[in-house]
Amino acid sequence: MGTVIAVGPAVQVAGWALAGADVRPAETDEQAQQVWGALPSDVSLLVVTESVSRAVHDRPLPPGALTVVLPE
Repeated sequence: MGTVIAVGPAVQVAGWALAGADVRPAETDEQAQQVWGALPSDVSLLVVTESVSRAVHDRPLPPGALTVVLPE
């Protein structure tokens, strides 16, 4: 089973840890791009905020990963 990762401003993604997600705070576009570049190969689901989605829109998804964009 793959990893579930939530990426975005801490206040918006912290609660995902209660559901077992690996939370990766990213407050700025630069931080979002850094987190995206360091995603593990076994990630199966990415939960991202709209701001993260905009910051990494031109970057490829890890193979086999699904992405959910949370409204802000």
